[in-house]
Formats: sequence, C-alpha cells, structure tokens
Amino acid sequence: MKYEKIQTLWKRDPEKKYSIMIGEYSKPEFSQIKEWVLTEKIDGMNIRVIYNKEGVRFAGRTDNAHIPVSLFEMLTKTFTIEKLSSVFDLEKANEIILYGEGYGPKIQKGGNYRKDQSFILFDVLIDGIWFDVEPVSTFAYELGVDSIPVWGRGTIKSIERLIRTKPRSSLEGSSCNIEGFVCRTDPLLLDRFGNRVVWKLKVKDFEQLEERET
Repeated sequence: MKYEKIQTLWKRDPEKKYSIMIGEYSKPEFSQIKEWVLTEKIDGMNIRVIYNKEGVRFAGRTDNAHIPVSLFEMLTKTFTIEKLSSVFDLEKANEIILYGEGYGPKIQKGGNYRKDQSFILFDVLIDGIWFDVEPVSTFAYELGVDSIPVWGRGTIKSIERLIRTKPRSSLEGSSCNIEGFVCRTDPLLLDRFGNRVVWKLKVKDFEQLEERET
C-alpha cells in the first residue's frame, strides 16, 4: 500500500504561487480538533518496508522509485526476517508495512541530519490497522532504528507560532532547522472516507507567505 498523501493544513492560492491561505482549511475535519500531536517532518525519501508471506521487500513511495544503493544495503541488513519476527507476530500477520524516511547525505538535504544514510520510522500498518505514535516509537526501538521525533502537543495556533520561529531539528547530531511538522490526532481518528485525520505544515510555507506580503 502506497503511503497516503498528507494534506497541507491550509488550502493553497492558485493565483498567488500556491501560497497557503491561513484560515481556509484543506479538509473540514481539521477545524474540529482542539489539540494535535506534533511530529517532525524529515527531508528525505519515503521508504516502505513490506513484509508478507512471500518475504520482505523494500520500496519507495511508488514501486518504481529508485532506492540509493547504500540505503538499500542498510535496509537489507536491518530488516531481516529474524529481526522482524523478534518484534512482530509473523505467524498471525498477513502484511506488515513500515513507513519511514530514508535520509542522510545525497538524499534531499539530508546531509545536514547525519553523516551516513539511514532510515527513520514514522508509521506502522499491520493488516490494515494503523498504530499510534507511542507504539510506533516502541517498534522502532525494538528494531534498532530511529523513530520520528515527537515535539509534544499543541493547538493549531501554537503550532503556527512555533513553526514561524524555524526551530532546530531535534534529531541527535543534526545541524539544520526543521523542515516542518506532521500533526495527527491521539487517539487516531478517521474521516468519512476512512483516511486518517492528519496534516502537514512546512517552514517554507510561511517563508513564501512572508515574501508575498512584503
């Protein structure tokens, strides 16, 4: 299953270089939630680790995406059947998908995060069931990989104020500012189409808005 597209919190203005239009929600559900869980958005390559009865395979956001050789080697060594079976019940699960970001040198601007290419876990889907942030962090720890940094909870207003300050990434060893936040509900909520209620905002959304206003 390809990772779902995450909507930006606000709609974009097609007449003004698609800059965000604050106050005009891209999905009506966003206006109904008072508090959100903030996770750091990593600038990298979307990676899927897919287990089923045929074995383990690796893919990008699409099945045709090219995974860098060094990253593919890291994934192969890390996500073995033996390792997965120590964390998950492979006898009961028909399909396990670990969604993460491949990041590091030569992947987007990932050289500012770390000196080597690696994988950071942000979502887990087992037989159609999504897991919340806390168990995802536990899975990552047991697998021996990083999990996406959680910045706590906040309202849309407080998240907007924070992202405008362009804070530093909370990843250990990082030398860059955050790319943005992905914000989700706790507990997990779905919209009427069965999609998770989740949105993103990037630092560059506000930089673009400021440029337009000057």
